[in-house]
Amino acid sequence: MSQVWSCNEWDPLEEVIVGNPLGARFPHADPSTRLAEYPDRDLAAIPQGHFPDQIIEETEEDLQSFVDVLEAGGVTVRRPDTWPHEQTISTVQWETQGYYNYCPRDVLLVIGDTIIETP
Repeated sequence: MSQVWSCNEWDPLEEVIVGNPLGARFPHADPSTRLAEYPDRDLAAIPQGHFPDQIIEETEEDLQSFVDVLEAGGVTVRRPDTWPHEQTISTVQWETQGYYNYCPRDVLLVIGDTIIETP
């Protein structure tokens, strides 16, 4: 039996995944990155590599405050492990590196008792 169940958006929240900013990085820039995120910049001006420590620390502080509020309201909170985002992800057609996993809703969709990967 699946532990996942979501059939509407108005029942009280029981359990949620709150992301993890640790290890966040900008993947190597390519033309698709420029088109999607930075249309006003040259490819060489697009950020690459690890996010600045200050951004990671402030983001984790904000997310932990959010977790504290949720838990105080009786919500079960799950946090993803830190992922090695510098790892290459590829198919025959393309390759890239990871980005971050502090927005897990961006890659998962729950319908009923099914989790759908939406990379």
